[in-house]
Amino acid sequence: MPGMRALCIYAASACGAGFYADKRLVLGDFYYFYTIFITEVKKLLFAAALAVTLCACGNTSKNDNILKKAEALLDNRPDSAQMILETLYPYSRLNDGQKARCGVLLAEARLGQDKSFASDSLLDNSMAYYENSGDTSSLLLSYRLAAHRAKWRGQQDSMSYYLERAVRFAVHGSKEQLYGLYTDLAGMYSETYAGKDYSKAIIYARKALACAATDDQKAYAFNHVGVCFSFMGMSDSASHYMEKAIGFSLKDSERRNYTGYALNYANIPGVDFKKAKEYLSAVPDTNSFGLLLTLGYLYLNNGQIDMAKRCCDRAAVSVKRRYSINTYNSLRTLDACVKYAMGKEIPPGGNIVSMNDSVMQTTSMSKARNEEMAEGNLLQQKYIRDLKARNRLYAVLALSGVFLCVTVFFLYELRNKNRYIRLRKELDESRISQIRAYDETSGSLNGGGNADMTEFWKQRVGICKENFARTGWIRKLQSLEAQGMSAKSSFLPPLERERLRNAMFEEFTDFIIDVKSAGEGVNLDDISLCLFNVLKVSNSTISMCMAASENTIRTRKSRLKEKLTPGMYQFVFGK
Repeated sequence: MPGMRALCIYAASACGAGFYADKRLVLGDFYYFYTIFITEVKKLLFAAALAVTLCACGNTSKNDNILKKAEALLDNRPDSAQMILETLYPYSRLNDGQKARCGVLLAEARLGQDKSFASDSLLDNSMAYYENSGDTSSLLLSYRLAAHRAKWRGQQDSMSYYLERAVRFAVHGSKEQLYGLYTDLAGMYSETYAGKDYSKAIIYARKALACAATDDQKAYAFNHVGVCFSFMGMSDSASHYMEKAIGFSLKDSERRNYTGYALNYANIPGVDFKKAKEYLSAVPDTNSFGLLLTLGYLYLNNGQIDMAKRCCDRAAVSVKRRYSINTYNSLRTLDACVKYAMGKEIPPGGNIVSMNDSVMQTTSMSKARNEEMAEGNLLQQKYIRDLKARNRLYAVLALSGVFLCVTVFFLYELRNKNRYIRLRKELDESRISQIRAYDETSGSLNGGGNADMTEFWKQRVGICKENFARTGWIRKLQSLEAQGMSAKSSFLPPLERERLRNAMFEEFTDFIIDVKSAGEGVNLDDISLCLFNVLKVSNSTISMCMAASENTIRTRKSRLKEKLTPGMYQFVFGK
């Protein structure tokens, strides 16, 4: 009975579907999900690479902003500038230009705080960079800073080398640059470690004076010349130049360094008492230790012992919070002199022997270098702590990324399992509709003129194709198509042909049943040929997949015309 036959076909197809369902879930889903997973991983890796690139660009811009902010704080808040620059540690993460700039700024920050930077190696990198970059201004600055570093190291020859090298570079530069270099050289030769070559110091101070552009700069240069003459015992020359320094300082609206100039003038041996008192009376802070000490010596040298004692007592009160050895020595010396002038007995130990200048300087430098080393150790420890914190953060982010990938994978798996269930349901509904149509028409399943049957087959083949695509064999067939068009290719190996056939038969179970029901004497090779044709595979590729010549393929197609109903043949081969 036709109805019974259709029901049997449906049952057979349902059993076949049930038999292959789990296997398809295992094999088909695996290939499909694997493909999806690899695709998503590639997307994530691309996104990560893009993020790294953007972060690198962002970090470059961020580092430049940090350097700019630190530079703006150098003049007034060098301590804050140093703290900001240390956030860039380790400096190896900076590009060459940033590292060079950072080295110069760090040295300037330390110099502004009167801190040692004897162990600073970044500055060497800065000099090397600017020597090749053509940035003369930055190169001169790095040379000056290297000279100050040599000072902290006690290397007079190195200091002289860097400063004189800078002078050679700055000969054709601005007067501002030359002024700074000449004042540095003058200061170097008037320091203890340079052997106190005051003649050379005066030469360079006068050169600085020739380059001075402002009243403040002129005052500073004149004062330096005067101080050198004072140390050389030439009081008249010292007074002359220091008076000029005070005069230019008074012209300056801010009167920068006036107090120092006035104190230097008053400390010249045999100085004019009235003029010294006049200059000291203009000092803003009347209770400063330096002013009181200078007044004490000035009154003492003028025979006003009571006034000298009063200044000494006031200085003793103001010095309570000071810790400098020189400060205590100066005060104790004045006190001893006042007591001696008053005819009082000086207690044992009361007469102070001032420490040698070189010892004082060595002690100060040693302390500063120790502080520098301590700061370096703290900075390194801070970096290690920050690095550990970053590593913990990266570990958390990595675990989160892995969790995200796993979550995405399983979401895809769940989605596609649901989709597979939906496709199987559509196949079942298709079978039921086919059976109903057959019962209603009381015709054969393969009725050639039945347009509804063609639509059923088209729907069924579409679903089967979609499932077959999940196995990965579609890409393989496309590759074989390309080979067949470019060159003559050999047959597929037997094992691979068998795998391909099994995959096709698994996914096209329902349509195979339709083909067999629509023909007589249809064998496995015939079914394979039909499936290749509904997949739109060329004869050359079919030849490779079935290990048969193209002529054989064409012959089999012709014979199928006799085995299949016209409707099925038309549907499969389009003829």
